[in-house]
Amino acid sequence: MVIKDETVREKFRNSSVDGNITCSECIEIAKNMDIPTNEIASTLTEMHIKIIKCQLGCFQ
Repeated sequence: MVIKDETVREKFRNSSVDGNITCSECIEIAKNMDIPTNEIASTLTEMHIKIIKCQLGCFQ
């Protein structure tokens, strides 16, 4: 599911640098904004933001 809340999307947009955002930043945003972490990847894919430095090694 893709997150449509523009406040959440703006937070990801503002936290990204050159179209990239770290996994730890994503998790922190999700925690602070009370959103499910399993919705982050699909949302960022739609926004053309790449997850880097994945703590699980999924995204390099």
